[in-house]
Amino acid sequence: MHNNPGRKGPQQNWALPGATYSSPEIHNICALANLVQGYLTNELRPHDLGAGEVGYHVAGFLPTGHPQLWTLFYGWDSPPQTGQQAPEYRSYTHTVPQHGVNFHYNGRNDLAHILIATVIKEAETARDIRFDFASPIDLVRFADLILRFASEVTPQVGPPFIAYAIAPGNLGVSIVNSDMSPLSGELIVEKLSTIGVA
Repeated sequence: MHNNPGRKGPQQNWALPGATYSSPEIHNICALANLVQGYLTNELRPHDLGAGEVGYHVAGFLPTGHPQLWTLFYGWDSPPQTGQQAPEYRSYTHTVPQHGVNFHYNGRNDLAHILIATVIKEAETARDIRFDFASPIDLVRFADLILRFASEVTPQVGPPFIAYAIAPGNLGVSIVNSDMSPLSGELIVEKLSTIGVA
């Protein structure tokens, strides 16, 4: 879980940029998602603060070993849902395939989608691409490319860019890129090796 810089919200040690973290054994990932949803709706209460849109992603592995992702937010659906007249509290559970790649993105998802759709189209037509989606290293490189691309288009996105990698058992690491240059392969390998993924 990582909230937008400058906003008050949960700042747990395991979400700090560059840190290695593990979910507490007393909570599973479902309990963490419920805790974050409760915090957003009952304690932070952005609708009372006039804070605008506030959201969190909670991701990890279920006790069965299956990956799971939640999008928890107060704001507008994107794309807009028919009939939504004001920001609302929403919670979406995304079922992620056990094997293979599934892309989820938020915020300026219109920019992310352009790049992701282009790369997927290239891969589907059997053209050579620079990313092996079976490689955790290349997945981090691709996430970094998407963030840097969006920052070239809009000032809403900019360094530092933070990619979070989570391994089964909910051991994770954040990988920080503080400038516009691509992440080095050595840094990615170093960070992923701390969670046994590289």
